[in-house]
Amino acid sequence: MSQGLPEGPYDILDVGDGVHAPWYIIPFDKKGRPTGPRTITNLIESARQKYTHIFIFSHGWNNDWKAASERYNHFIRGYVQMRKDHGLTHTQPHRPLLVGIFWPSASLVLPWERAPKIGAANERADDIGVAEAQREIQELANDIPEEHLAEFYDMAQSSSLSQEKALQLARILHGSFRSYRDPDEGPADTIASPEQLLNLWLSMPETEGLPAEIGEFGFARDAARTPTAALAVGDLNPRNILRLATVLQMKDRAARVGAYGVGPLLRDLVKANPPAHVHLIGHSYGCVVLLSSLCHPSDEPNPPQVESTLLLQPAVSQWCFAADVAGRGYAGGYRRALQQVKQPILTTFTKHDFPLTRVFHVAVRRSKDLGQPVIAAAALPSAPSKYAALGGYGPAGLTSGEFQVLPMEGPVRSYHFQIPNPHVCALNADQKIAGHGEISNPAAWWTLYEQVERKGLGAPSTDPR
Repeated sequence: MSQGLPEGPYDILDVGDGVHAPWYIIPFDKKGRPTGPRTITNLIESARQKYTHIFIFSHGWNNDWKAASERYNHFIRGYVQMRKDHGLTHTQPHRPLLVGIFWPSASLVLPWERAPKIGAANERADDIGVAEAQREIQELANDIPEEHLAEFYDMAQSSSLSQEKALQLARILHGSFRSYRDPDEGPADTIASPEQLLNLWLSMPETEGLPAEIGEFGFARDAARTPTAALAVGDLNPRNILRLATVLQMKDRAARVGAYGVGPLLRDLVKANPPAHVHLIGHSYGCVVLLSSLCHPSDEPNPPQVESTLLLQPAVSQWCFAADVAGRGYAGGYRRALQQVKQPILTTFTKHDFPLTRVFHVAVRRSKDLGQPVIAAAALPSAPSKYAALGGYGPAGLTSGEFQVLPMEGPVRSYHFQIPNPHVCALNADQKIAGHGEISNPAAWWTLYEQVERKGLGAPSTDPR
């Protein structure tokens, strides 16, 4: 029997009340091309049936298929169990169709998004580190021209680089960021120059006394430098720039997969079953996948509308929904989503998310990632940089009538909007989310349940564009 991807559902899940829902997992390659076209065909045909709700999930950075599927399974089963524990029913007919997106995000694996490992007794202590380094090198090598590969491999294995060699490595890696324009900040099609990439590498903060996980987001602890440190010959560990390159590469890839892969799938699902309520749930860079699927292409005459969107610790610019990004005369690339989501977009942020409060704005600071340090409301924490993350500090660039801030609630405390028809509701999750990856919990399940039960509440009445 074939061990490949099934043409039909990946599984059938018991979602309570005697209802069993088909659960599909749809894989895409790094360019956004579906690698399971027969499964998509089966999914679209299935969607034509009388499903009342379609749930689409997108993971952040993951190691493999197993880790992603386990995360989806855990969230779905947790949601079902929460309803059972609190006697929560659905007030409207509820026959769901479940869809999990799988995108190739294994280049740089973060410890807060990695499945638990069970090591053998005789496992070498450095085996995992070597394996991860080789995976990163191979992933970056896919976008490097043949004539530069030998030099790239040589420098990647070096223990340190001179200033001249470091700049040459930055020039070689430069091509990794040319394949897709990041939509976060508007129309400017700008990418980091080799010199800017090298400066980013050198601007990483000191990591002494910080959590070990900091070394997994773009640079190594043993080679971090202060922004004012001089560039010393023979002092630069290439591990830093390789990790930084993969951080940026994964951000761009998430946008590309969303725009060119998940976007067409979303439109086909909406057309196949117009009455169904479509709910999007994303985590970390998975939020980039889903927002890009909503907002590309920008000139589509009839873009898809979904019922709700839940962004759990989104690794995206806090200016992505802004009407005017830092007075530059253009809107955030994801502002269009405000008209394509019927309910207010719910997005979480917490001071406990170390990567998004302390690292994101250091590692993701190319021209196209640029935001502005002004904060939208006093209820939000002060951002340390114009490159701050939505999941760390909440949204910027929205007017007081467009958004509000509420504490994230757990079962069974309902959300009550204090202004009419907000487009975005930022949920302060300081009391509910303990870290970047701690998002499959009762508060998250309850928030999704509120979206399912309060369909249409707060639908925008004016065009924010």
